[in-house]
Amino acid sequence: MEKIWFLGNAKIDQQHHELFLTLQRLSALDACVTDATLDELLSQLSAQIYQHFISEEQAMREVEFPESLFFEHHLAHTRIIEELTLVHMSAMHGKPPNLSDMIEKVVRWVQIHFVEYDLALRPYFDRHPA
Repeated sequence: MEKIWFLGNAKIDQQHHELFLTLQRLSALDACVTDATLDELLSQLSAQIYQHFISEEQAMREVEFPESLFFEHHLAHTRIIEELTLVHMSAMHGKPPNLSDMIEKVVRWVQIHFVEYDLALRPYFDRHPA
């Protein structure tokens, strides 16, 4: 794992690592992937992200992350879950997204979220090691 992704909370750091591995597996798929394989990976990714957001929000409460920042962070989580759900539902209804576009979009969501929101957690985790 690259150090840049470490926030200083073992559980959150491990979840980030696992999430990035799933994104790498998605990125390695080719255009001939079956609908079942895509559905399985989208389901896995959705479950991972959802569980991670629950863990991250719990950790934010434990380190007394400011309420206004928590609310913004939570809204960002909600937007990602909604977007991912739309992509997954579309694929399940026979309208699979262009695979490379979908992967690029999801990777971008995760990277932007990490930079814009998760990095702000590092000082709080430093003060409250888990």
